[in-house]
Amino acid sequence: MGEILLADYACTAINGGQRVSGHMHITKNYLCFSAPGSSVINQLATAVLKESGVGSDNNPVLGIRQIIPLTEIACILLSVALETVDHRPPFFLPLPASYVRPTGLQIYTTKQQLFQFLAFESIAAKAGSVFTDAVKGLPIQRAYNYLDHAWRASTSVPLPGVNYAS
Repeated sequence: MGEILLADYACTAINGGQRVSGHMHITKNYLCFSAPGSSVINQLATAVLKESGVGSDNNPVLGIRQIIPLTEIACILLSVALETVDHRPPFFLPLPASYVRPTGLQIYTTKQQLFQFLAFESIAAKAGSVFTDAVKGLPIQRAYNYLDHAWRASTSVPLPGVNYAS
């Protein structure tokens, strides 16, 4: 039997300095992000793959799919995504205080990778809120909660070999 989907959120990821709209999928063992390819990203990825000899015009890139094993996550950080000038990527900061509303989520991995997400939405929560007020918190806070619980269940923290700030 395959993975069980715990949660699915529409969100935006930062990929190569560009905002990419897609979906974050959280399972018991993986954090996944999938996005249908935008024409700019598809053209660029297809051109790079073709130039490197890996891809061809017959096999274009169809979108973005990132699968991160929860055992490779070193840190999950609620953040604030600040808008920048000249349409540059947002600037992410850790939450400065508990009363500041999070707008971004940063994932650091044991492979020295950084994944950044923002603009979370949950269609299920929107639909559910019509019938009940039991759904609490913002979509980003609920996504963080699902992800944090799944991560802690799949690995022991602190991870060996990871240097954490004191």
